[in-house]
Amino acid sequence: MTARSTTELVVDVIYSVEEIEALPGYTKDIDPAQVELDTIIAVYDLPNEIACQKKTCHQPHNNGCVVKLSDGNVTNIGNKCGKDLYPDKFALLKLQADRYIKRMNVVRLLTEKKQNDQSIKDTLTSTHTSAKTVTDLIKQFEGYFGSKLVNKIRSKAQKQEYDVYTFKQLTAKEIEIRRETGNASKRALNEERIKVGTLAYIDFFAKDVRSMYFDKIYPAYTELLQADIDSMPTPALNKLQRKISDAERASREIPDIEIEALSFSQHRKNFELLNFIADELPFEEASLAKSGIDRYIHMNKQL
Repeated sequence: MTARSTTELVVDVIYSVEEIEALPGYTKDIDPAQVELDTIIAVYDLPNEIACQKKTCHQPHNNGCVVKLSDGNVTNIGNKCGKDLYPDKFALLKLQADRYIKRMNVVRLLTEKKQNDQSIKDTLTSTHTSAKTVTDLIKQFEGYFGSKLVNKIRSKAQKQEYDVYTFKQLTAKEIEIRRETGNASKRALNEERIKVGTLAYIDFFAKDVRSMYFDKIYPAYTELLQADIDSMPTPALNKLQRKISDAERASREIPDIEIEALSFSQHRKNFELLNFIADELPFEEASLAKSGIDRYIHMNKQL
């Protein structure tokens, strides 16, 4: 049984003029002075226009409400006329009806997804495998180069700084020329920065795929599979819908992250450039990192 809040009004949704006109007690050309609004029983969204049945209107429209009147009959009116006829009551009922329709759309959407449970299980398996590939690669790089060099790569990815530079010591004459021009930092005064290349496929370093899987994908889909969707309160239902939307985005993103990680691992130029980034580390750590880079290139013959 569907759980409903007092802020929701159960209504039907009608999609054809014929269905409206076939309703029991349907009447046309109503006089607001002779009859009052009881409640809204349906809303409609029609491909063909229907006339508003307010006696002084009859404006053709596509969207409106089927209302039950105080005499027991039903009719259809446009949203504007509804507000004009019964301002406070109609506005409240329409708001409650819209909330109910929104809820039922969420129920339908989540129910369809839950029924396709094999697809959910396949997504959980494939995204977990892809996420593990990425995290295993990063652990492998840390094993070869050290975590400090990996953190420097991650920082460049987060800042989208892909170019790699080295520094050339300037001659005394070059230093004198720079000193005369002024406004140069101490390092810029003594050294010249030279671009040596551009790192490729490093954005995956800035992505936390483990969190994407264990904090978003797995909890959301597990909750969906266990949920009694029809009986969920509307706030919890909407929250679950947002979780599933986030999980779907992450599920689409993780395979692309895996492809980028594998591409990075097979791009020799990246590892040649890492030697220049390693120069930014203290001497001993830089030496160990460079040794690890050489070992990685030697162990991966495809580079």
